[in-house]
Amino acid sequence: MLVSSQGEGGPLDTFAGLKIVTSDRLPITGSTMSTVVSTGTSPPVATLAGTPLGPWRLQIDALTGSATTITFRFSVDNGNTWSGTVTALDDGVPVALIDPANDSVIGRNGATGLTVAFAAGTFNADNLYTSNAQMKATSILLKRNALAFWFNQSLLTLQTDKDIRRDTNEAAMHLYGAPHRYVRRPGGTKAGVAHVVHNVSSFV
Repeated sequence: MLVSSQGEGGPLDTFAGLKIVTSDRLPITGSTMSTVVSTGTSPPVATLAGTPLGPWRLQIDALTGSATTITFRFSVDNGNTWSGTVTALDDGVPVALIDPANDSVIGRNGATGLTVAFAAGTFNADNLYTSNAQMKATSILLKRNALAFWFNQSLLTLQTDKDIRRDTNEAAMHLYGAPHRYVRRPGGTKAGVAHVVHNVSSFV
């Protein structure tokens, strides 16, 4: 049973009496979008595919529509912020929901992780499609010493060089290491690591 609570520095989840700190860096594999709801005049059926990169409240808003072509904008925050214009046909071919605008603030640098495909039909400028993310996040419980990471500290140094073609200086650090996760701690009989896959709700 997963119980949410508020702790210092952010939300805390409790699993079997242990606290799990969650963040936006948790893997969200398995997340999907809800069934698309369409409104307006005879909207062609829209099908979403892919894995949402965040807790999207997606809106696809038709700007112009014709017998076979739609130009639209999309929002992942329930219509507060909109992408640039995207064009699609009613041919069932998926179109990536990526904001064509430079320096986009939509999704993750303009990307949503989703595509949309429209079935045959007649588009109209009042067509609107909505869908909400159904998020799943994966947390892990670690026993002390159940996860080890070795790295070469002597090589972890800042290296610099000059790129004469661009007249710029470059800097880089190289980390050489090897992680290992113990299925069971040495001498133990129980797992050292437990994955917890849970639904995410109450996001805006």
